[in-house]
Amino acid sequence: MAAGITPSGGLTLSSLRKRLVGLKAGPFRGHLSQVLAAAALKLVMDTFRNQRNPYGKRWQPLQYRRGQALLDTGRLRASVATVPLANGFRIDATAEYAKYHQLGTRAHSRAARTAKQSGSGRFVANRKAGILVRIREHANTGIPQRQFIPMPETGGIPDSWVKVFDRETEALIRRQVQGAA
Repeated sequence: MAAGITPSGGLTLSSLRKRLVGLKAGPFRGHLSQVLAAAALKLVMDTFRNQRNPYGKRWQPLQYRRGQALLDTGRLRASVATVPLANGFRIDATAEYAKYHQLGTRAHSRAARTAKQSGSGRFVANRKAGILVRIREHANTGIPQRQFIPMPETGGIPDSWVKVFDRETEALIRRQVQGAA
């Protein structure tokens, strides 16, 4: 007769050992990458919603229109995606102008021009020019940095993100060990 330990949940020591070994396996790591990528995407969306960078610092307010920064059309926010990898994930922002907002730009001068704008500050098509305000720009003060993805140069992964990743990792390990993953 073999001696074994069977807790009230029906989990034997050998099945627990198999589940723990499964934590090193590729499928678990892939699942963990997917879970953490989804958590990271939610955290990036929170930066847009809260108008704060990943470290909690408020974005510079808008100067030329009303509303929320980086949410005029929602195209930038919609371009953010996460890609699970074998040992983690990657955050991509595919809008062609994403880097200018993520990093900011320096002030520069440019030739005077006339731009058609509506009363709310949005640029509009020529056919609606009769009801528009015309503006002239001689200098551009640059785009202020409105960071939405953490970077090593600005402090790496913030502690608030690490707490979320730890919580998600612990929950997934708990489900794996209990047999629900």
